[in-house]
Amino acid sequence: GCVVVGVIDDDIADLAGIRAGDIIKEIEGKEIKDSGHVTFKPDKTSTIVVERNDTKLSFDVDPEEKPYVRIRLKETGKINAYAKFSGIEFTTGMVHFVEDEDELAVIMGHELAHLTANHLPKNITMATLCGTLGGLTGPFAPLTTQALYAPYSRKNEREADYLGLIYSHNAGYNIEKGAALWKRFALEIPRSRSKSFLRSHPASPERILRVKMVGEMIKSGKNPLVDLMLN
Repeated sequence: GCVVVGVIDDDIADLAGIRAGDIIKEIEGKEIKDSGHVTFKPDKTSTIVVERNDTKLSFDVDPEEKPYVRIRLKETGKINAYAKFSGIEFTTGMVHFVEDEDELAVIMGHELAHLTANHLPKNITMATLCGTLGGLTGPFAPLTTQALYAPYSRKNEREADYLGLIYSHNAGYNIEKGAALWKRFALEIPRSRSKSFLRSHPASPERILRVKMVGEMIKSGKNPLVDLMLN
């Protein structure tokens, strides 16, 4: 069987009744020998048999197909993080700049929000996309680079702040550090090391206050997305 190491609150397994420590024995009548045999068909209810405290239990699970996001670490002293069509990329400079995992989670949540909210430039043609995948070479390279690092609209940045903090909070991180992190971006980072990041993610006083406000709303149980939709 395959041991369930953990279950995310209010996610598919949790809602079905599966708990950490359960041993998955069967899926749709097929014996499960290890994690490599655990597969589901999206949008199709699957019956799972687990063993819990020497007792076999059966649950119906409704899996959802979720996008695969690749996280890459790029070795460079420049302080940067950005969303790409292929996932999210961080630099070692960014990893060294943040003080702990909570701050890194704030950045990761923000970039993930750009992906889930479809904020990437929609005017990039297939040719420029191929330029990105090919390592930014050829005649389309300047255009592709400009598109990747072009400033997001104020609405997109606001939405990414809201969604990103929700993601980070739901993952168990302390989002109260978000405002202090953006303040440090504005005060401590030499522009020569963060030019690309600050051009697309301006650390303005308005943003710092917004992130602080959103963090307080989420911690108090309110949904900042409602405020976003109303404004």
